[in-house]
Amino acid sequence: MTLERVRNNFPILHLGCVSLMSLSGCQSDAAKEKRKMKNLFTWVTTMTTCPTLSKDQYLVLDPELQALYDQAVALSRADGIVDQAAIATLYKAAAEKGHWPS
Repeated sequence: MTLERVRNNFPILHLGCVSLMSLSGCQSDAAKEKRKMKNLFTWVTTMTTCPTLSKDQYLVLDPELQALYDQAVALSRADGIVDQAAIATLYKAAAEKGHWPS
């Protein structure tokens, strides 16, 4: 193709290339989604057991610290005026002694 013919046909060539690129992109996304769903379906159908909770997965909580935490939660859920400083103090005391939920 000569340079003159390319210049004359540039809009047509450009439109054709853009159309092909946009169509191939859409098909690519649809194919990726289809492949992803197939993999998910395969995983679900081949899964035989669910993981079980291990007894030593979480640290054992100290009852005294859990009491402080529960008191802070109860104060934060109380109706009326809430003493934010007292709640923060209880949470802080439990956290400083190693209560991980605090």
